[in-house]
Amino acid sequence: YLISAAIYVIASAMVYLTSLIQGLLITQGVEVVWAFRIPFFIFIAIGTLCAFIASFSIKEKDYVVPKSCSFSMLKSMKETFRYRIFAVMAVGFLVMWISFGFFNASLVYDITVLLALPDIWMTIVPGISIVVTLIFYPIVGKIAKTFGKKIPLCVAMGIYALLYFGVYLCGVFNIAESPTLLKIVVAVIIGVCNGIPLAAT
Repeated sequence: YLISAAIYVIASAMVYLTSLIQGLLITQGVEVVWAFRIPFFIFIAIGTLCAFIASFSIKEKDYVVPKSCSFSMLKSMKETFRYRIFAVMAVGFLVMWISFGFFNASLVYDITVLLALPDIWMTIVPGISIVVTLIFYPIVGKIAKTFGKKIPLCVAMGIYALLYFGVYLCGVFNIAESPTLLKIVVAVIIGVCNGIPLAAT
């Protein structure tokens, strides 16, 4: 599981190389719009290739016993969501991943506007997060085995709440006008604080 999660995180980190690739393409005379498009075409090709490899190389029947189901999909969903604990967990995970999506989508704005750092920091900050995530994987695993999964997840959500509030304060206190060293320190803190919850989730 840890290997699978690590590969997921590393693959996700590749998307943050977009600004770096874009900068290199622009220096080679590529138009700005195509400098954005080309990296995503590359990622689409890599993702498609990986999906095909998984689809055609893994024999599903080697790992599961197929069983026919007489329930319709709608009835299956109703029966599943009758379990209150599962319903709460499903809603919780939905909210969690939406918040992750908002945070990652706004990272470009946070770095380039709120912190007024160069575009290269759009690669550096997620890179810090990935390194921290990989470091914390075994730590989170040990905590989960000892105390259960609830504690690391609750701590992760608490860190994310503080992280959101911290980013908000960057705008309130106009960190963009601060000395460069302070802005870099804040960017590194964001990267580190983002990495710990990623390891837990």
